[in-house]
Amino acid sequence: MRFLFFVFGVPMMIMSFFQATDAIPFAQNTSLLVDGQEIVLSAQQQEDLKMQVASLFEGSHTLPSLAVMFENDFQQKIQEGTYVSLKFERPCEINDLLFDELVFEVVPEYQGFNLYRGNRGVFQGRCVYVDLVDKTMQPLWDFVQTISIDEKEVLEDAEPQILEDVQSQTVDDAQEHQVSNEEK
Repeated sequence: MRFLFFVFGVPMMIMSFFQATDAIPFAQNTSLLVDGQEIVLSAQQQEDLKMQVASLFEGSHTLPSLAVMFENDFQQKIQEGTYVSLKFERPCEINDLLFDELVFEVVPEYQGFNLYRGNRGVFQGRCVYVDLVDKTMQPLWDFVQTISIDEKEVLEDAEPQILEDVQSQTVDDAQEHQVSNEEK
């Protein structure tokens, strides 16, 4: 009987104390959401963001949360603020709570936060609370600000070029149309 407890009971006990930090290495995709828009990150930026998130979670404690998220509330909430999304290739569990995506808000002074659990694209159900234990989100916030500032600069630089390309294409199309009409 003791042998069966050791074979089946101990692994179940270990799994029930699974920490959110244990899931980070299994995240397949790490992305950044700013005011409801996903910022396109290079492979290097994704890797750097994942390392910053891992550093943030290091030494943290995963606790049960009293918060419950509903899909409509989640969609409204992410329209304002900065969020990090961790997507997983296959479903995972933290304390019997299933997810394939975790999203959390980045606020510099926070010393703990709720992880919003997504499952098949729907964010609904109990959250998971992460206590950062004597640190804040300031280092992650600083890193995220450099990414979002860089991306805004890239978009601002790209807009005039896109406009020139569209104008040039429109002129070329008009000339081709005029030539085809003259041939008729």
